Amino acid sequence: MNGDSDFDDDVFEGVPVAIISSNTHSVVNCVSPFLHSHREEILEWGRENVSEIYNASWQNPSDKLYAIAQHFFRDHPERKEERNQMNMKHGIFTLKETELTGIQVDLIDCSRLDPEHIDPFFKLPPNNKKHRRLIVNIDYAFGKQAEDILGNLLLLFGPSVRSVNACGKAGALQGNRGDLVINDFFVMHPNDLIAWVGNEGITKASLEQLAPGRNVWQGGGVTVPGTLMQDRPLLHFYKRLYGCVSLEMEGSYYLRQVQRYVSLHHLKPDVATRFLYYVSDVPLQVESNLGVNLKYDEGIPPLYAITRALLEQALKVDEKDK
Repeated sequence: MNGDSDFDDDVFEGVPVAIISSNTHSVVNCVSPFLHSHREEILEWGRENVSEIYNASWQNPSDKLYAIAQHFFRDHPERKEERNQMNMKHGIFTLKETELTGIQVDLIDCSRLDPEHIDPFFKLPPNNKKHRRLIVNIDYAFGKQAEDILGNLLLLFGPSVRSVNACGKAGALQGNRGDLVINDFFVMHPNDLIAWVGNEGITKASLEQLAPGRNVWQGGGVTVPGTLMQDRPLLHFYKRLYGCVSLEMEGSYYLRQVQRYVSLHHLKPDVATRFLYYVSDVPLQVESNLGVNLKYDEGIPPLYAITRALLEQALKVDEKDK
């Protein structure tokens, strides 16, 4: 794998693969041995330097660590290489070649993760080193680009792909910023083709437990061609006729590639699909649109709630793969 330390492509032939489309940093933070082994150092720095974040009310203490960490590394850029080296030692590789996509890609060898230095929510299975699983964590793609990128990944890994997951932010057609969304299906605008989501292993109730006090909206999502689609009558149309609870720009593109390769027998028919979002804007409410920045307590807790939900499934060892 061109210059990426000791990551060996051949070792992963036939290994179960989970593809996650995310902002990448939330997934890596949850499993980063550097972040969790330096937890007290980072929190102490936060207490002295970003007290408003440190002293805020955090239902999950690890969310405070993640909120402070981005400021810590901004103030200590020299520690990033130390983090990267420690992450690689424990199976987390960030690819350097992004020229063809413009997005970050992380490869995570789950069997090499450090069970002592991981988000406390996760419990790695006994004899974890004997169970090879690969997470391909890709940054947000943009619209049609998502279809092409996922198509290439599905061609590359084929029947080894066990799940395709999306973990991101979306607009909501009700509720408030910081709420959560679990999509059962997507409607592609403007042709209104519908693609269904399985959300295997995840329910509305399980998300509510991960994000106490926040609304969880379940239903359809409308895939729009761009963020400028804020036409109120059209949004009301999708909300009332199709039962859509959200809008975003990639879901339908991802799903139709999954459907395509299942129909071509290049993917197993039981490949799991999971699509979870947190609400970044409510376009039907003027005061909650994308022009208003999210506060850290609006974005970080719901982001890590959906990240934990998806990662929990990706880290599991499937009985049929033992």
